[in-house]
Parts: sequence; structure tokens; C-alpha cells
Amino acid sequence: MATSLIRRAMNMASRVSSPTVAPASRMVVVRPYASETEAQKIESGSSETTITPLPHMFVIKDLVVDMTNFYNQYKKIPQSKKDRAKLDGMYECILCACCSTSCPSYWWNPESYLGPAALLHANRWISDSRDEYTKERLEAINDEFKLYRCHTILNCARACPKGLNPGKQIAHIKHLELTA
Repeated sequence: MATSLIRRAMNMASRVSSPTVAPASRMVVVRPYASETEAQKIESGSSETTITPLPHMFVIKDLVVDMTNFYNQYKKIPQSKKDRAKLDGMYECILCACCSTSCPSYWWNPESYLGPAALLHANRWISDSRDEYTKERLEAINDEFKLYRCHTILNCARACPKGLNPGKQIAHIKHLELTA
């Protein structure tokens, strides 16, 4: 079932004709399905599917967007391989960028606001009781633009295909900043 949906998406994507490369010149909604049942409901519900690139990202070609800035923001949260191994199984983020590209604050400040995905990642480390650098991590993101551009609109939670709530985690970080 999922394979047929992917083939349909690829066929439709090949029919998209826009030679210009511009931010969000074409819209994308590509979400993994939680189950085959959900995929069947969506497939039987409509005769045509529209697939577009991620919004507010520069389109490189067809459905491929430039994710460089998104990944650079994500990498700004330091981690070691040893610490990373300790956290296996504690998180589910797949780095799809759906949360960041649905966030108005990220649209307006993509170079300075870290975005929901990076802050969700930061909170994993901040909340881990085995981590010895909680204070340093909090100081690193305690900034008008890095953290406080989140206005808790929660588009990120609605956009996440894994059902995560980055907005709640960002609120947790803000609370820790106030009590620190």
C-alpha cells in the first residue's frame, strides 16, 4: 500500500513544472503515515494528491529543498558520541523539519532562532540527569533569539509526524531558565 502511494507521489512530482528556484514557490506536504489504515483512508478519500516541497525552504529541484540551515541550527547543540549513546531510545525525532518549517518564528528568523527541532534536541540533553553540563547548555541557549522567539503557537506539535510536542519542551526550557 505505502509503495503504491510513493509511486503515485513520484509520478505527480514529475509532472510539476516550475523552472524557478525560490523559497516556498511550491508548497509541500509529505508526511509519513502512522499506519496502513491511515494511508488507506487518505488514498480512498480523494482522487488527486498534491505533493509540494517543505514550506519556507529554498527549493533546489522538484521536491528537494535546501536543508543546510536547518541542520546547521540543529548541530549548534553540542553533544559527544559517549553522551549520545546514553540517550538511545529516549527520543523519537526523525529530523524531518516539519516542526521548524511550520513555525512562524522560524520563518521570520531562520538564521538566529534555533527552531523547534534544535530546541527539542537541547531539552533532551538538559533534562538528562546524567548530563553534567546542564548549566552550560542553558546558558548557551539563553538568548533573545535562540530561545525566546518561540511564542507557543504550537504549529510544531500539529506538524510533527511522530506526535512530538517541541513547544512543550521549549516551555520546559524557559521554565528552567527562570528558576536557574
